[in-house]
Order: sequence, then C-alpha cells, then structure tokens
Amino acid sequence: MSLATKYRPQDFNELVGQLAAAQSLKNALDYKKIGHAYLFHGARGVGKTTMARILAKSLNCVNGPTSTVCNTCENCIAIAEGRSMDVLEIDAASNRGIDNVRELRAQVVFAPMQSRYKVYIIDEVHMLTNESFNALLKTLEEPPNHVVFILATTEIHKIPETITSRCQVYAFKKFNAKEIAERLQQILEKEGIPYENEALLPIAERGEGSLRDAISLLDQTLAFSGGNALTLREVREGLDLLPSETYLKFVQALNAGDLHALLNTVHEITQAGGNLRIFLRDLLTYLRALVLVSESIEVFSLSKSESAAMAELAKHWDRHALIRIFQHLFKLNQDFSQMLSAKSSELRILLEIQLVDLVEKLKEPSVSALVSKIERLQSAIESGKAYDDREQSMGSPPAKPAAIPSALPPSQAPETKSSDSAADASEIIQKAFLAEEVTLPPESKPLFE
Repeated sequence: MSLATKYRPQDFNELVGQLAAAQSLKNALDYKKIGHAYLFHGARGVGKTTMARILAKSLNCVNGPTSTVCNTCENCIAIAEGRSMDVLEIDAASNRGIDNVRELRAQVVFAPMQSRYKVYIIDEVHMLTNESFNALLKTLEEPPNHVVFILATTEIHKIPETITSRCQVYAFKKFNAKEIAERLQQILEKEGIPYENEALLPIAERGEGSLRDAISLLDQTLAFSGGNALTLREVREGLDLLPSETYLKFVQALNAGDLHALLNTVHEITQAGGNLRIFLRDLLTYLRALVLVSESIEVFSLSKSESAAMAELAKHWDRHALIRIFQHLFKLNQDFSQMLSAKSSELRILLEIQLVDLVEKLKEPSVSALVSKIERLQSAIESGKAYDDREQSMGSPPAKPAAIPSALPPSQAPETKSSDSAADASEIIQKAFLAEEVTLPPESKPLFE
C-alpha cells in the first residue's frame, strides 16, 4: 500500500489544511443544515475527494449525521473501503455522456439500501458535456431528500453558472511548502524512518502545493534509499535534482557574463542525462529565491547554508538585473512547455542560443545604471567638475550617488526661477547624455548667471 493511500485522512480530525471548508461542513452536520449539492474545487491533490468521502461517512455513520464519525460501524468501514452500495463515485471523464446522466437520474429516485443517504461523488465534473449538464440541472435543483451530490473539479471555470448556483461551493487551497513538510515529517515518524530535516524541503517544493503528489514523491525517494535514513543527497539523487551549487555557479557565470561556463554547464547536464525542462524550472525557482533573499525575505525551502550562500550572492546583483533575467528565462520556460514533442537536442539548442542572447543583453546598461549615469551628469553640471563616466554593468549593484555640492555660495546664488533652472538643467542633461560625454573645465563659469 502506498503512503498516500495509507495515510489518507479518515475523519475531520485527521484533515490537513482546508480549515474553512472543514469547519463549514462540520457546523452543517452538527446543526443538521445539510445541503443537497456541494461543489469542491481546487488544484489536484489538495483533498477534494478525501473531503467528499469524509462527508459521505459523516452522513451515513450510525451515530450521524455527525462531524465525529466512529470509523468502526459497517457503513464507515464500507465507505472507507470503497464498497458501499449507497456511496457511488463516478468519474466524469469516462462517464460524461448524456446517457450516463439519464441513467443516474433514473437511479436517484430509489431509496438507499443500507445507509441514511445515497451519496453521489462526481469527480472531474467539468468533463461532462453541455447536454449532460443540462440533463443534470433539474435533479441538482430538486433531488430526493435521501440524495446528496458532491461534485469535484480542478477547473471550476468550465462549470456552467446554472450548476454552481445550485450547489454550495467550497474552494480548496494549495498547501504551502511548510505544511507539506510538516505532514511528511509526521508520516516518517509514524513509519519509524530516520530523516534529515533538510531532505524534506526539496520534496515539499516539488509537490507544488499538492500534498498527495508530495507524499508520492516521498514514497519514491524511500524506495530509492532502500529503507535507510532519508538524506538530502538521496532525495536529490532519487528525484533527479541537481545540487544547489550547480545553480549557484550558473548564476555567478551569468553575473560575470561567462558564456563558456554557462554552455559548459548545459553540456554537463545533457551528458549526464539530465532533463533540461526540470533544470530550467528549478533555475527559475532559484532565481525567485535569490530575488526574495535580496529583499531580506525568508524562503522556507532554503537550508541555512543555502540561504547564507544566496544572501552573499545577492550582494553582487542589481535587483533590476535579476528580474530582467527571470523574465527572459520565464518566457523561455513557457516556450519549452509548448514544445511537448521536442527532442532533448532541440531544447538544448534553444537554451544555448537564448543564453548567448541573454549574455549580450546583460552587457547593456540596466535601468539603475542609466539613472546613476544621469545623476552623475547632473552632479557634474551643477558642481562644474569633470564628468566621471564610470560605466556600471547590469549585474553590479548601483552605486549610491554622492551628495551634490552647491555650485555657488549662498550670497552669490543666481536669482532665477526654480522651474526655469530645472528646465535648463534638464535640457543640458539630455544633450550631454545623448553625446555620452561631458567635459567641463574645473574653473568654468557658473551655468546660470
């Protein structure tokens, strides 16, 4: 039995997350305010079907309707094992035609055989055809008193409003990495398997908000480790994850404009049989973390050593440069996602050409560098000193402009309107910037007399 199946919650007390939906349903059961149709929507692996089974169990438990099921009566056991005659799970992806819905409508009129309620759990309900939705409308609006419909979908935007208006709608949120890591920790402790705390972080991140997917990945890594202690090294090897040092060196090469090092990294990954799609996706995750760390925002998925190394790296980067790189690679990742049938060699060619283009763009001045240049021009004009044209690369942090000294003593200050002076200064700055060179003699006369 897989860990995802073994540790599937069996009642409201075992649920992880989805507190708002769980509390609403518990109150409805306790106060006997039971609806005739529910619609659960959210991403995959966030507990929609699990919640539907718990609700069906709560409705049909011998102590029910109750929010505290016994899990020992025949109804609870039959529902948990999926053999209850009165709780029917229907996959709308394979039963989407109007004939299937007509058959369902013919069955709902019959009373339950053993339980209190006949519960229909329709998974992936958005797969029904328009004709099927129309045929279901009347039944959803006025079902028999002994019938409860529970619809589940990952794409609520495909559900007609005529359907959603007849249901109580509950949104299921994705789990964050911290919640997933805590659940994985509980499972490992129950299984009696030693582990490193840092080993859970990559699994939680790779789950992408899906607790079920994360538990399946944990199962996979445990099979790879062969029952030994779960370490960060085994997780990375089992999930084919590159070490963080690879991304650190890659970003450093970007900062240095070292095209040879970048292309060599891509070559090493492909020679080792690595997946460039996964590499690019994880690189985006690393760049995101680097941007957040540069803003002193804590990233849960980073270990202490990784966070320290990333904080040191962020000191040598301009935030505008990081965002620009991220946007460039994010667009490339979108192109990758549309090339589902592309060969690995084709992806490599595209990635290498994009890296050449990116390195060239990194040589162009960034927004912060241009602003710094204008400020130096203005300082040179107002102070009467020679313009210091020290260019800054896109990857280097912008230097703080020095305080602008007064061009004249207060007693000799020109009596011109500030708006006129600002306009004249702006015009001079623009001309100087276009010429990219300003040379003023040290003893030149004041500009505004």
